[in-house]
Amino acid sequence: MNLYITCIKPLCILGVKSSRAFAILERPFAFLLDYKMAEADAEVLRRRVQQKVATELHDEIYKGTSKDPRTKLLKRKHGSAYSISNILWMVLALITFYMTDFYLTVLYDPSIRRTWLNFGVILIGVNLAIGAFLIVWLSWVKKIPSDDWETLYPAAIPIATGSFALGAVSLTIGLWPVWNIFTPVILFVQSMGVVVFIAMLPNF
Repeated sequence: MNLYITCIKPLCILGVKSSRAFAILERPFAFLLDYKMAEADAEVLRRRVQQKVATELHDEIYKGTSKDPRTKLLKRKHGSAYSISNILWMVLALITFYMTDFYLTVLYDPSIRRTWLNFGVILIGVNLAIGAFLIVWLSWVKKIPSDDWETLYPAAIPIATGSFALGAVSLTIGLWPVWNIFTPVILFVQSMGVVVFIAMLPNF
Protein backbone atom coordinates (compact mmCIF):
# COMPACT_ATOMS: atom_id res chain seq x y z
CA MET A 1 0.00 0.00 0.00
CA ASN A 2 2.77 2.41 0.92
CA LEU A 3 4.59 1.45 -2.31
CA TYR A 4 1.55 2.38 -4.34
CA ILE A 5 1.21 5.76 -2.62
CA THR A 6 4.87 6.67 -2.88
CA CYS A 7 5.75 5.41 -6.42
CA ILE A 8 2.91 4.27 -8.63
CA LYS A 9 0.30 6.91 -7.88
CA PRO A 10 2.55 9.90 -8.70
CA LEU A 11 3.49 8.28 -12.02
CA CYS A 12 -0.16 7.77 -12.92
CA ILE A 13 -1.00 11.36 -12.05
CA LEU A 14 2.02 12.60 -14.01
CA GLY A 15 1.00 10.51 -17.02
CA VAL A 16 -2.52 11.87 -16.99
CA LYS A 17 -1.30 15.43 -16.66
CA SER A 18 1.26 14.91 -19.44
CA SER A 19 -1.34 13.58 -21.87
CA ARG A 20 -3.63 16.50 -21.11
CA ALA A 21 -0.81 18.95 -21.55
CA PHE A 22 0.16 17.32 -24.85
CA ALA A 23 -3.43 17.56 -26.07
CA ILE A 24 -3.57 21.24 -25.12
CA LEU A 25 -0.29 22.00 -26.83
CA GLU A 26 -1.28 19.98 -29.91
CA ARG A 27 -4.31 22.12 -30.73
CA PRO A 28 -2.48 25.21 -32.08
CA PHE A 29 -0.15 23.06 -34.17
CA ALA A 30 -3.09 21.08 -35.61
CA PHE A 31 -4.88 24.30 -36.48
CA LEU A 32 -1.71 25.66 -38.13
CA LEU A 33 -1.28 22.42 -40.10
CA ASP A 34 -4.89 22.52 -41.31
CA TYR A 35 -4.44 26.16 -42.32
CA LYS A 36 -1.31 25.36 -44.35
CA MET A 37 -3.03 22.45 -46.11
CA ALA A 38 -6.05 24.59 -46.96
CA GLU A 39 -3.76 27.33 -48.27
CA ALA A 40 -1.90 24.81 -50.46
CA ASP A 41 -5.18 23.45 -51.87
CA ALA A 42 -6.35 26.98 -52.63
CA GLU A 43 -3.08 27.71 -54.45
CA VAL A 44 -3.43 24.55 -56.58
CA LEU A 45 -7.04 25.44 -57.42
CA ARG A 46 -6.06 29.00 -58.31
CA ARG A 47 -3.33 27.78 -60.67
CA ARG A 48 -5.71 25.36 -62.38
CA VAL A 49 -8.28 28.11 -62.93
CA GLN A 50 -5.61 30.45 -64.32
CA GLN A 51 -4.34 27.75 -66.69
CA LYS A 52 -7.85 26.98 -67.94
CA VAL A 53 -8.66 30.66 -68.50
CA ALA A 54 -5.35 31.19 -70.33
CA THR A 55 -5.97 28.16 -72.56
CA GLU A 56 -9.49 29.30 -73.47
CA LEU A 57 -8.26 32.84 -74.19
CA HIS A 58 -5.44 31.50 -76.38
CA ASP A 59 -7.84 29.30 -78.34
CA GLU A 60 -10.23 32.21 -78.83
CA ILE A 61 -7.52 34.55 -80.14
CA TYR A 62 -5.38 32.22 -82.26
CA LYS A 63 -7.92 29.62 -83.39
CA GLY A 64 -7.36 28.69 -87.04
CA THR A 65 -4.56 31.23 -87.56
CA SER A 66 -0.97 30.69 -88.57
CA LYS A 67 0.20 31.88 -85.13
CA ASP A 68 -1.40 28.91 -83.44
CA PRO A 69 1.44 26.44 -82.65
CA ARG A 70 -1.00 23.53 -83.03
CA THR A 71 -1.80 24.71 -86.56
CA LYS A 72 1.91 24.75 -87.38
CA LEU A 73 2.28 21.26 -85.92
CA LEU A 74 -0.59 19.97 -88.06
CA LYS A 75 1.00 21.52 -91.14
CA ARG A 76 4.25 19.73 -90.37
CA LYS A 77 2.40 16.44 -89.93
CA HIS A 78 0.56 16.86 -93.22
CA GLY A 79 3.85 17.33 -95.04
CA SER A 80 4.77 19.48 -98.00
CA ALA A 81 2.73 19.61 -101.19
CA TYR A 82 5.99 19.29 -103.14
CA SER A 83 6.73 15.81 -101.86
CA ILE A 84 8.27 13.07 -103.99
CA SER A 85 4.98 11.19 -104.31
CA ASN A 86 3.16 14.28 -105.61
CA ILE A 87 5.90 15.00 -108.12
CA LEU A 88 5.78 11.38 -109.32
CA TRP A 89 2.00 11.64 -109.81
CA MET A 90 2.49 14.81 -111.85
CA VAL A 91 5.15 13.18 -114.03
CA LEU A 92 3.04 10.05 -114.51
CA ALA A 93 -0.01 12.12 -115.46
CA LEU A 94 1.99 14.09 -118.04
CA ILE A 95 3.46 10.92 -119.52
CA THR A 96 0.01 9.31 -119.76
CA PHE A 97 -1.43 12.47 -121.30
CA TYR A 98 1.29 12.51 -123.93
CA MET A 99 1.40 8.78 -124.72
CA THR A 100 -2.36 8.41 -125.15
CA ASP A 101 -2.85 11.63 -127.13
CA PHE A 102 -5.52 12.36 -124.55
CA TYR A 103 -6.47 15.81 -125.80
CA LEU A 104 -6.75 14.91 -129.51
CA THR A 105 -8.48 11.61 -128.78
CA VAL A 106 -11.17 13.23 -126.67
CA LEU A 107 -11.81 15.86 -129.34
CA TYR A 108 -11.75 13.86 -132.56
CA ASP A 109 -12.06 10.10 -132.00
CA PRO A 110 -15.31 8.94 -133.69
CA SER A 111 -15.76 5.87 -131.46
CA ILE A 112 -16.37 7.92 -128.33
CA ARG A 113 -19.88 7.93 -126.90
CA ARG A 114 -20.40 11.66 -126.99
CA THR A 115 -23.53 11.80 -124.82
CA TRP A 116 -21.84 10.12 -121.88
CA LEU A 117 -18.67 12.11 -122.44
CA ASN A 118 -20.48 15.45 -122.48
CA PHE A 119 -22.49 14.55 -119.39
CA GLY A 120 -19.31 13.56 -117.59
CA VAL A 121 -17.56 16.77 -118.63
CA ILE A 122 -20.45 18.83 -117.23
CA LEU A 123 -20.32 17.00 -113.90
CA ILE A 124 -16.54 17.34 -113.66
CA GLY A 125 -17.00 21.03 -114.50
CA VAL A 126 -19.38 21.37 -111.55
CA ASN A 127 -16.79 19.74 -109.33
CA LEU A 128 -14.02 22.04 -110.54
CA ALA A 129 -16.25 25.12 -110.18
CA ILE A 130 -17.02 24.29 -106.56
CA GLY A 131 -13.34 23.61 -105.92
CA ALA A 132 -12.36 26.95 -107.48
CA PHE A 133 -14.97 28.72 -105.35
CA LEU A 134 -13.70 27.15 -102.15
CA ILE A 135 -9.99 27.49 -102.87
CA VAL A 136 -9.75 30.76 -104.80
CA TRP A 137 -12.63 32.80 -103.42
CA LEU A 138 -12.84 31.60 -99.83
CA SER A 139 -9.20 30.75 -99.09
CA TRP A 140 -7.30 33.26 -101.21
CA VAL A 141 -9.67 36.22 -101.41
CA LYS A 142 -11.72 35.99 -98.22
CA LYS A 143 -8.88 34.41 -96.15
CA ILE A 144 -11.28 31.84 -94.70
CA PRO A 145 -9.56 28.64 -93.47
CA SER A 146 -10.60 25.33 -94.97
CA ASP A 147 -11.89 24.15 -91.57
CA ASP A 148 -14.77 26.64 -91.87
CA TRP A 149 -15.92 25.58 -95.35
CA GLU A 150 -18.39 23.02 -94.10
CA THR A 151 -19.81 25.50 -91.59
CA LEU A 152 -20.38 28.26 -94.14
CA TYR A 153 -21.37 26.06 -97.11
CA PRO A 154 -22.32 22.61 -95.82
CA ALA A 155 -23.65 21.40 -99.19
CA ALA A 156 -20.60 22.38 -101.25
CA ILE A 157 -18.33 19.41 -100.50
CA PRO A 158 -21.07 16.71 -100.80
CA ILE A 159 -22.20 18.15 -104.15
CA ALA A 160 -18.61 18.32 -105.40
CA THR A 161 -17.96 14.74 -104.30
CA GLY A 162 -21.14 13.40 -105.89
CA SER A 163 -20.60 15.25 -109.16
CA PHE A 164 -17.02 13.96 -109.35
CA ALA A 165 -18.08 10.34 -108.78
CA LEU A 166 -20.90 10.48 -111.36
CA GLY A 167 -18.67 12.37 -113.77
CA ALA A 168 -15.95 9.73 -113.49
CA VAL A 169 -18.46 6.97 -114.26
CA SER A 170 -19.85 8.89 -117.23
CA LEU A 171 -16.39 9.59 -118.64
CA THR A 172 -15.43 5.94 -118.26
CA ILE A 173 -18.51 4.85 -120.21
CA GLY A 174 -17.94 7.49 -122.88
CA LEU A 175 -14.24 6.68 -123.40
CA TRP A 176 -14.50 2.91 -122.99
CA PRO A 177 -14.57 2.20 -126.77
CA VAL A 178 -11.15 3.87 -127.12
CA TRP A 179 -9.05 2.39 -124.30
CA ASN A 180 -11.29 -0.45 -123.05
CA ILE A 181 -10.10 -1.84 -119.72
CA PHE A 182 -7.37 0.80 -119.42
CA THR A 183 -9.92 3.62 -119.39
CA PRO A 184 -10.40 3.76 -115.58
CA VAL A 185 -6.63 3.63 -115.04
CA ILE A 186 -5.96 6.47 -117.48
CA LEU A 187 -8.72 8.63 -116.02
CA PHE A 188 -7.53 7.94 -112.48
CA VAL A 189 -3.97 8.99 -113.33
CA GLN A 190 -5.21 12.15 -115.02
CA SER A 191 -7.46 13.03 -112.07
CA MET A 192 -4.58 12.50 -109.63
CA GLY A 193 -2.47 14.83 -111.75
CA VAL A 194 -5.15 17.52 -111.50
CA VAL A 195 -5.50 17.05 -107.74
CA VAL A 196 -1.75 17.22 -107.18
CA PHE A 197 -1.49 20.28 -109.41
CA ILE A 198 -4.16 22.07 -107.35
CA ALA A 199 -2.41 21.05 -104.13
CA MET A 200 0.86 22.52 -105.41
CA LEU A 201 -0.69 25.92 -106.05
CA PRO A 202 0.64 28.54 -103.61
CA ASN A 203 -1.62 29.36 -100.68
CA PHE A 204 -1.84 33.15 -100.77
